[in-house]
Formats: sequence, structure tokens, C-alpha cells
Amino acid sequence: MINIQGDPDNLKVTFPKDLQRAETILQEREKQPQTGSETRYIPRIATGFGYDVHAFKADRKLILGGIEIPYELGLDGHSDADVLIHALV
Repeated sequence: MINIQGDPDNLKVTFPKDLQRAETILQEREKQPQTGSETRYIPRIATGFGYDVHAFKADRKLILGGIEIPYELGLDGHSDADVLIHALV
């Protein structure tokens, strides 16, 4: 196991006080003088929305999130038809 030093400014915004802290961090970054030789920090934000649908089918296993669910019907598809995993990836 290795312990990697984190950055206290890399925070998760969950509560109002977290948002206030994030705003303070960004304001402090704006105050730093730019010499033109460095690249200005631009955060990379990536979001996504995934979905997958399959019809129910007799004589198939129902697999959700990699777990077989005991049920009389499964999901029809070319693979395991795991809509949960497929929506994530």
C-alpha cells in the first residue's frame, strides 16, 4: 500500500460550506499574477448520461449489475443484456 499526498483544494462539493470553500479557492487562483509563460488552469469537467433497455424474455437469466436475480423472466439481448452495467459503460 502507498499513501499518496492529496490536494486539500481538490474537494467534493456536497454541502453549502463546500461550495463556499470552492468559490474561495477559485477567487484566490484569479488573484495570482499571470506571467504569460504558464498555462492557466482550466478544469476539465466530464459528465454523461447512459441508458440501456431490453425486453423481458422467458428462458433467460435476469442479470443486473453482474448479479443474477432470481426471477421467472430474463432480459433479451445479444449478450447478457445487463442493462445496469451497459448503461455505465
